[in-house]
Amino acid sequence: MKNPTSSQHRSISRRLTLGLIVTLLAVTGLSLGVNFIFSSRQATADLEQKADEYIQSLTDTLRLPLWTYNVEMIKAIGQSYSQNEFVIRLLIEGEDGVEFFKKDQTDERLVISRAKDIVYGNDVLGRVEIGLSSGYYFALGRQLFLSSSLTILLMIAALLVVTGILLRQFLNKPMSGFIEMVQAYAGGNSDAFKEGSPYKEFSPLVGVLNEMGQKLEAQMRSLQLTQHAVDRSSVAIYWIDRDANITYANDAAVQDSGYAKEELGRMSLTEIEHDLTDPIWQKRLEELKIEGSLTFEAIHLRKNHSQFPAHVTATFFEFGQHEYIFAFVSDITRRKKAEEKSRELAELEKFSKLAVGREKIMIGLKEEINALLQRLNQPEKYKIVT
Repeated sequence: MKNPTSSQHRSISRRLTLGLIVTLLAVTGLSLGVNFIFSSRQATADLEQKADEYIQSLTDTLRLPLWTYNVEMIKAIGQSYSQNEFVIRLLIEGEDGVEFFKKDQTDERLVISRAKDIVYGNDVLGRVEIGLSSGYYFALGRQLFLSSSLTILLMIAALLVVTGILLRQFLNKPMSGFIEMVQAYAGGNSDAFKEGSPYKEFSPLVGVLNEMGQKLEAQMRSLQLTQHAVDRSSVAIYWIDRDANITYANDAAVQDSGYAKEELGRMSLTEIEHDLTDPIWQKRLEELKIEGSLTFEAIHLRKNHSQFPAHVTATFFEFGQHEYIFAFVSDITRRKKAEEKSRELAELEKFSKLAVGREKIMIGLKEEINALLQRLNQPEKYKIVT
């Protein structure tokens, strides 16, 4: 009766030796010839995927600043993306066709372009277009061709070596190598799987893990870009939990309040909003849950105990089984002063009109008295100056 373990080892050894040697040696002569075509097609597919990722990332990132009509943030996001040397065209438009940002390098050859509407709820807020240049296409093609050719040569060289190794050693090495790659990837090395594996059994798994790593890396870049845009926003932004605790504040919030980020992260909203009590907060939270968002004015407190009027737009959302409030806070001190000055001018104008009207009435009465005295053959009592 055969040993199941021994039979399993022979099957793996057969794959590693006969399967890989025969397959790779049979296609080695042709692979280098067709490798460039394959690399070009793969580069095109990667370029299209990159364009899809960019357009999706842009629409996700621009949705909020377009909704709040934050032109500075929109321009900052466009500038950030346009710094990529492979992006030769970038257009960000509002719903009425107003161009917030535009980049168009006509001297570069456009290979892939994408366009997408930016939608918030059921409203179309704007439109974004992006185009990638051929430079990325050729650079990626060369990279894929060289890496795949080098991989093939390394695999052939490895096969020439491993064919002379004993069965146990041949089995242990691929397992050890794969385990090292997994450990490196688990340790934070996102490039651990990019060079692929010289062992056929592990290639599908390595490909899946590599694809996962690329998607995670792309998502991390998108999150980092979004975080940078939020941190550098000119409008104060707060993330608040359901208990009114501040979980995040951006740079503008630090500047407006005078508190450091670490201090704000340990504070409650009741400490920076004047007259905000727990009952008022609970009532506001219930309104947010029903309406989804609220816009109101409040008095905020600085660290130096001074106050300033603030325009607040708060949005309620759930994330990771937790409830949060995303709040934009704008210092409207200048606007309030302008409104007060406008009211004072209006009052002054109203008083002036009343005074002029009263003077006209008095003049009319004096003229009537003078006329009556003339009919009675008496001298005029009032001297009217016009």
